[in-house]
Amino acid sequence: MSQSKQKTVESLQLNKPAGKLPRPCDVVLFRGNGTNLHDGSKRFRSMVDSHIFDFIAAKSRPEKYDIVMKCIQKHKATGGRFVGYYDGMYYHATEKKAYNKVIQRLRDQKARALREFDEIQILGDDFDVVFPLDDISLASKA
Repeated sequence: MSQSKQKTVESLQLNKPAGKLPRPCDVVLFRGNGTNLHDGSKRFRSMVDSHIFDFIAAKSRPEKYDIVMKCIQKHKATGGRFVGYYDGMYYHATEKKAYNKVIQRLRDQKARALREFDEIQILGDDFDVVFPLDDISLASKA
């Protein structure tokens, strides 16, 4: 690999080559719809999303760090890798790149969850619960 290409790969926080194609359990980093549609990335996002309430409840930075590292370790325990694409080849991402991927997902989901919670709070008692007439008529006969 040429010296200039090596510097570019390092600047993208990528390590040794991982192959021409990502494995089904890999998290594909960087932008684009292809990375979002990859099976490993989908599974990883849902796994990270399952930790969102722990992340919201975390009061300190070390607690949040532990949650992120738990997500990374859980993913790697299933054989998953974090890979990035550059110049026709996939490369292993650094721990820092993986950490940034997880923490960004948790922050985005935290904001989304809090926004949805605020919308529910705003609605409050301003909406009516509507029951089908059939259920009411059955209940009155009993």
